[in-house]
Amino acid sequence: MVPGAAQQGAPAGGPLNFGLMPPPHMPPAPAAPALRPPSPPPPHPSLDLSAPAIVLGALDPALPHAFYLSDPSLSVEEAAFLLRLLYAPRDASPATLAALGERLPAVAALAHKLDVPALLSALKGYLTGLCYASSSDVPQLLHGLRTAQSALFEGMEEEILDALAARLVPALQALDSSILAQIVFRLAQQGLAMSVVTSAHMPAISDVCPAGMGQVGGFTFSTYNFRPEERPLHSPWVEVGKLCWRAIVFPRGNSEGAADRYLSVFLELGSSGATRTCVACAAATVKVTLLGEDPAGEGGHAQQTPPGEPVIFNRQQPARGWRQFIPLASLHSPEGGLLPRNRLRLRFDIAVHSMQRAEDAAAA
Repeated sequence: MVPGAAQQGAPAGGPLNFGLMPPPHMPPAPAAPALRPPSPPPPHPSLDLSAPAIVLGALDPALPHAFYLSDPSLSVEEAAFLLRLLYAPRDASPATLAALGERLPAVAALAHKLDVPALLSALKGYLTGLCYASSSDVPQLLHGLRTAQSALFEGMEEEILDALAARLVPALQALDSSILAQIVFRLAQQGLAMSVVTSAHMPAISDVCPAGMGQVGGFTFSTYNFRPEERPLHSPWVEVGKLCWRAIVFPRGNSEGAADRYLSVFLELGSSGATRTCVACAAATVKVTLLGEDPAGEGGHAQQTPPGEPVIFNRQQPARGWRQFIPLASLHSPEGGLLPRNRLRLRFDIAVHSMQRAEDAAAA
């Protein structure tokens, strides 16, 4: 057991003693609407996508997947479709996976966390077919790349990137230099070079420092054309301290009574790292800095855990952070310079002090 795990808890609804707040449980919501597949073939006939077969509110909290379904970044539709595929993996045909559309990356992430071999195998088969199908276009491959990153599939990202390159290179070679120059000029004029990142739903990660156990590492998460949207922003998974982490940002806040007034920022622990060891819990100190106009990060806004008091990340609370990271009025103030060219940059500095493997926790 990670030292200090028993002391770090807090009663439901009450503030934690180190100033952090876990994301709230996902509120109940109406049944999922019918999906509209972006292109043929139609969904598998045996899978009715018009409504979930399981009432999420009736789930036993002791079930091994229940705490994942309380992830605030997960919609009811995504959780419902995951449960359908989890309990009926035979329905995970390529047509059904394609019909999930924008929900597929979230489903893939949960399939990885829950370690569902049949569903993961179906996802790999679907992505492999996407790579080698002559009908796959660039948007479909970018969507497949997000899915592969969410499921942490080794080697699959490279296959998809190769497929993307195979489609882009001939198109570029077909352009003469004058046309290519005109296209680049218009991209710069319209700011499309920045919006490509947003449209592909893959915010930029830079300055990654993997570090080791007990050392400070981290990454910088940047998102362009930042807007106060309802849905949270997710960074790709990043390895720090031999564990996988990602940032979750709520542009309009994630706190009852304070929504729409604060930016909420969380750091989520993944279920495995470079060793592919399933992690039950980990203790880490965290500092998050909102970088401003200064490239060196001076003059920004920072929040951090108290020195010498590691935060416990576990299966019940995989994401920890600050619901009231910074007032939105301060964030958007022109005088503050915290959103240069409407670009949000957050630096996550992480030091992993200890961790416990799932098999060790089960044996204890």
